[in-house]
Amino acid sequence: MAAYLRNVWYVAAWEEEIVGSAFLARTLQVVQRPTVQWLSPEPRACLAARERLLVVAGSPRKTRSVQFSVDDRPITTDRTSTAGLYAADWRRTRLAVGPHRLRALVTDAAGNRASAIRSVKACRNR
Repeated sequence: MAAYLRNVWYVAAWEEEIVGSAFLARTLQVVQRPTVQWLSPEPRACLAARERLLVVAGSPRKTRSVQFSVDDRPITTDRTSTAGLYAADWRRTRLAVGPHRLRALVTDAAGNRASAIRSVKACRNR
């Protein structure tokens, strides 16, 4: 406990040195199910011909896979993770110009699922 208090004091002392800085109170919600969040591409971005899809996913249980899809059509499934990051390199061939919905669906070892949607656009000349 003493080490924890010492570290908090050190951070507080360091914060006082920075002009205009302050601690912000935040509440973390702990969940007992998988979670997933998009990192790339950006929301409403125009997709490149080759796009890197990237999400961060986790679960209290072992994460089994993340399935990527566009407009409910499967792209690929990633079963490997580096520090909770799941990625896919995607060629957007035969995707009509206009708005589309990317989905990342995470499944854990117990079969629990969670998904995240990202709205994007397929643009000409990209």
